[in-house]
Amino acid sequence: MRVWSIVSQKGGSGKTTLALHLAIAATSKGRKTLVIDLDPQVSAERWSELRDEAEPAIVAGEPERLGDMLRVAAENGADLVIIDTPPKSDRTTLIAAKAADLVLIPSRGTILDLQAIGDTVNLLKLASLDGRAAIVLNAMPTTAAQVKEVKEAAAEYGLDIIPARLAERVSFSRSLMEGQGVTETEPKSRAAGEIWDVYKRLCERDATPSRARMSERVGR
Repeated sequence: MRVWSIVSQKGGSGKTTLALHLAIAATSKGRKTLVIDLDPQVSAERWSELRDEAEPAIVAGEPERLGDMLRVAAENGADLVIIDTPPKSDRTTLIAAKAADLVLIPSRGTILDLQAIGDTVNLLKLASLDGRAAIVLNAMPTTAAQVKEVKEAAAEYGLDIIPARLAERVSFSRSLMEGQGVTETEPKSRAAGEIWDVYKRLCERDATPSRARMSERVGR
């Protein structure tokens, strides 16, 4: 079982939208997928009420119970668990990151997002977790300037950027309003292609641990 945690100290970075679309993509590939919603607003769990399909499973949880929830997920044969986290919650972010094989930091490329990258990375470094983290360009404008700024911020903090990005498209939110993901409502669209590209890149990264993550595992 693999665990991906989506974290950011900034609200509105698109964590839940990213979590749900990745979970839907994984499910359509035959992976038994669970989303654990650690945000007190339980947006992901509430969204599941709009969805007719049983998969992916989405449950709300508390940080203190995350370890138990992951054990139950593994016992029930889960292949992938995606953890959605709230903004500005150091404790929850650290708990979710420590449990993860891959830590995803979504960024929209605004100045506030760039500042939040620093806040998030500094928090992860306190627990020596930055080696598992990578930035996902999420809801990005088409301007090359903002992409360049995110790349510069990533280099400053020693982070990788997933080599695929999601553009700012209304189709992502529109599909969720219908209880589906964009890969279901518009399977041949550019938006769907972007989700598949990001998902593929994440799977590749998850299957090839970095030296930092390998060192962490040896030290456990």
